[in-house]
Amino acid sequence: MCSRLAVRSQCGGSGTCTDRGRHFRRRMSTDELTLFRAGDAAFVRTLYARQRSRLLTFARHYLHDGDEADDALAETWRLAWEKRDNYRGDGPIEHWLFKICASVCAERLRSRKREAKLLQTTAESLAVADVGSRAAEHAALLMQHVVNTVADAVCDLPPRQRQTVELRIIDKKSTAEVAERMHCAPGTVKANLHKAMKHLAPKTRAAVSTLIAARAVLDAESPDGYL
Repeated sequence: MCSRLAVRSQCGGSGTCTDRGRHFRRRMSTDELTLFRAGDAAFVRTLYARQRSRLLTFARHYLHDGDEADDALAETWRLAWEKRDNYRGDGPIEHWLFKICASVCAERLRSRKREAKLLQTTAESLAVADVGSRAAEHAALLMQHVVNTVADAVCDLPPRQRQTVELRIIDKKSTAEVAERMHCAPGTVKANLHKAMKHLAPKTRAAVSTLIAARAVLDAESPDGYL
């Protein structure tokens, strides 16, 4: 639905689009498909130039945030590049790209909700504690830094590892549930999680130190010396 609305908005609501990008709203020829899946630089640049504006407009409608839409577009092209072998040419390339972009935008909205929930929980915990407003603000900033550090580290993971972490750790789904969701074997889920944790460890050590610092700030201001 969102994809159709975005496309219709680009067409002035009439459903009659201009020639821009029309070349890629048909199925690719065998030669074009070969160029795309081979990563031909000139062909990919042409594809990007013709589809960028439409995808960016779609992401802005979806996310209501220009900067985040830019990031979503960059992530869409990264995934399209990584997964170009998956495109079989059985439909217009535009439809395939919009599907990837919609998935990226949906995940960003889910991440917003998770971060907002974490920040709300943090705020509620600080409200319960009888601490000075400056100490609470300082601790909240430290904890926000932790949220950003961990979120950035997770976003930097390879796509399959990132999805495994989000489903298994953040959404607390079982290994079997994650395997079914990702269409892979349970052993693959465990392997992806192990690799992800190994990758995250050095990047999150600083976050742990920051959490300790935030707790120290709260403890120092608590009347009983602890929370």
